[in-house]
Amino acid sequence: TLVNNDFSDDKKIDGMQKGYGQTNDNFILESRLGWYNIPDSIKIKLYCDDKVRFERTSKVDPERFGSTVEDFEKTMKKSLEREENHRQRIENLYGIKNLNDDSNFD
Repeated sequence: TLVNNDFSDDKKIDGMQKGYGQTNDNFILESRLGWYNIPDSIKIKLYCDDKVRFERTSKVDPERFGSTVEDFEKTMKKSLEREENHRQRIENLYGIKNLNDDSNFD
């Protein structure tokens, strides 16, 4: 897909995060790369079981994701594919191999 070959949007968003972190204080940022873009911060990692995440995704928009077991399995597969694509993009862009490494968080 286009985002896997064109990193301009990633760089733009990451640059905005870095700039915001350099000029502001006392804020909360939810971001997979927040720990990287704003290193001088308190970094908290939230955990959620994969099955629970996929169930929540399916329930948020049943018209989009469906409500059958087969729909759930499709949602799970698409979510895992999207996460892997994101992981590969970040590795290609920044050389980060493990976004979820606990040592990145306080």
